Parts: sequence; C-alpha cells; structure tokens
Amino acid sequence: MILTQDLDFAQLLFATAGTGPSVVLLRIADEFDAPALQRVCHAIHAATEPLEKGALLTISSTRIRLRKLPILP
Repeated sequence: MILTQDLDFAQLLFATAGTGPSVVLLRIADEFDAPALQRVCHAIHAATEPLEKGALLTISSTRIRLRKLPILP
C-alpha cells in the first residue's frame, strides 16, 4: 500500500487499469493535524479488506472515496 499526496499514483492506476498496489491518496492540507490524522487512521482501518485486495482510497477534509482496482473508464 502506498500512502501519498501525489496524484500521479492514482493517474497511473487509472491509465494502466492496474490491480495494485493499493493507494491511499491524501487530499488534506495538514495531515499532521490531530483531527486529520484521526480521520486518515479511521478511513484506512475501515477500508482494510478492500485495501488488502487492491483499492484506491481518497481522503479529503470533506469526503472519503473508495474505489476497487482496477479502475475502468
């Protein structure tokens, strides 16, 4: 699993219809802020099974989105 703020990983998964590795994409300004850190930990914990199988988890300050891999157009 890759934990990143870099959009390139999500774009590569989409462009290649890749099945892995799982990516957790952080779209949070300050991921070290205590509430933001708690939000990230909770989201990852809740998505453990899909992330083990291959998924893209996007976490922002207002939304959490989980997509199973491969991501098809």
